[in-house]
Order: sequence, then C-alpha cells, then structure tokens
Amino acid sequence: MKLLNSTKPPKPPLPESDVSDMEDFIDQIKIVLPVLGHTLLKPVLRGGNGLPHGSHLNSPIFFLNQVGIAAKAMEVDNDFVVLKGSFARKNGVPSWDAYVDLRKELVQSGKIIESDCSDKLVFTQDVPFRSPSAAAACVLASNRNGRTDWKVEGTNQTYEQWERQKLNVNNTEVES
Repeated sequence: MKLLNSTKPPKPPLPESDVSDMEDFIDQIKIVLPVLGHTLLKPVLRGGNGLPHGSHLNSPIFFLNQVGIAAKAMEVDNDFVVLKGSFARKNGVPSWDAYVDLRKELVQSGKIIESDCSDKLVFTQDVPFRSPSAAAACVLASNRNGRTDWKVEGTNQTYEQWERQKLNVNNTEVES
C-alpha cells in the first residue's frame, strides 16, 4: 500500500544487534511462508506491459486454448503463474479429481469469478501455481498434463519442450 505523506519521520534509534536480529527474522520468514503456501511477502511488481516486472526476460508467455477456454501464463520465480484475465471452464468434467479443492479455494477467495459468459470463469488477478499441471487442471476443470497442454504463445512448442531446451542451454553454458 502506498501512503502519501510529506513528513518523513527519522528511523527509530535501534541498536545494531537488534537491526541484525530483525533482518535475520525477516529472512527466515521469507523462507518459511512459501513452504506453508503463503505468498504474502512475494513482491508483485508490474512492468509497463502489465506482466510481472522483469519476468519477460526469463519466461515466454504460455497459452492454453482448449474446449473454448483461453488462458495465458508465465513462469515467475519457480511458480507457474496464470495471468489476470485468463478464462477457466466453469463446470468440471465428471472424472476430474486432481486439484478440485485448490480450484474451490480460488473461487471462494475471489481469485476466479464468474464471467459474462455463462460457461466460463475469469481470473481476477495473477495466480501462482506450483506446477503447470495444477494450473491446467484449475483452468480446464479436468485432470491435465500441463507440461504438454501449455504452449509457448505463437508456436507449437510445449512447456515441456521449452523447459528441456532451457535446461540444455544452461548445461551448455556451464560446460563452456
């Protein structure tokens, strides 16, 4: 939250040891919270294009377009992030059993809401997932292999192929 204030009070005088302890505590919290599934301290900075700041340098946009549902995502800080404005299927298929509870949580929290189309939901914010398969399952409301469902936008290259290519490039750089 931004607070506009013309008066900037001086920092309270704290002993250096207390400042060090506080910084260590914050570093530990930054490690523990993501493990518990909380992204409270994860920065969400926006670049001019509406995407997470700097992420365009590391990840292409991934696109999923199946059964009339279109969604976009990016890999940001080891998360697979479905981007705001992406659509999701409203009703799941009868055999869907993976990530159903996660999808319910996203709907209950308002991160996915009803859209103008009666058979679709829409993402109200960027939503990080731990895997492309979790993202695909929540978007398509069915059991999915996100590694093959998500494609690099404008190509037919799957997330799996892109990741393998990225690993090969990194291995080549290490050997050089």
